[in-house]
Amino acid sequence: MLFMKRVQLVVVLSALVLALVLGGCGGGEGGESGGEGGEESGMALALDEMYDHVRGGARLILEAEAAFVGTVENTTAGTLQNVRVEVHLSNDIELGPVVIGDLASGEIRDVEVVAMRDDLTAPFTGWTPHAEVGAGGESGVEHGPGGEGGGESGGGRDEEPTMALALDEMYDHVRGGARLILEAEVAFVGTVENTTAGTLRNVRVEVHLPNGIELGPVVIGDLAPGEIIDVEVIAMRDDLMAPFTGWTPHAEVGAGGDSGGEHGPGGEGGSSG
Repeated sequence: MLFMKRVQLVVVLSALVLALVLGGCGGGEGGESGGEGGEESGMALALDEMYDHVRGGARLILEAEAAFVGTVENTTAGTLQNVRVEVHLSNDIELGPVVIGDLASGEIRDVEVVAMRDDLTAPFTGWTPHAEVGAGGESGVEHGPGGEGGGESGGGRDEEPTMALALDEMYDHVRGGARLILEAEVAFVGTVENTTAGTLRNVRVEVHLPNGIELGPVVIGDLAPGEIIDVEVIAMRDDLMAPFTGWTPHAEVGAGGDSGGEHGPGGEGGSSG
């Protein structure tokens, strides 16, 4: 009988310890108290989701944007009329057109085609850009007689129907006399705010991608009470070699290294300061 009571006591104590451990793991970093544990290990946001969370007194609000940035150049001896740039995503979203207007001979202009959060409701792994020259609407969906077709000579269709670029590939092609050079970036943009009555020291922001890439830290520095700072964490072309469909952001406060990929002794969980 004494042996049975000891066994029962051991079972009860084991269950109690297990409950405490599971309770501690589940309520940590996801809460506003800034403890370790929560969203980094269990919560990955879709590309169209917004992050709004307080950790260690720092409120971080971020959302994802994709941008295709580069230049368009007139390679001909004459003026190119009504130049536009579009990007088609593999999730069937069409971005643009970004209207460049008329390009003089040899003129080069910067171009940026942006996919906002609402454009990312379905993940994408590829993109197909092109420049259009001449007649055509500005709706971004319909193409005029001189629009969608047009290689270097301006006639017929070329790579658009069959060529989809990976996110880490660069586009460099002449079509209808317009040389378009574009590459992809993904940015996580928003704000970080000190919600406490004291100064937050050494605030940093990171974003982890499920393809194993860690972005940041973006070093904010010290934040005074109530202070709000804009923040942008960018994934460049080299960070996009493996496709990703989600992201896990967090703010860090207090001790920690500034190296970007590695965390110092107080880094990854350094909410307590």
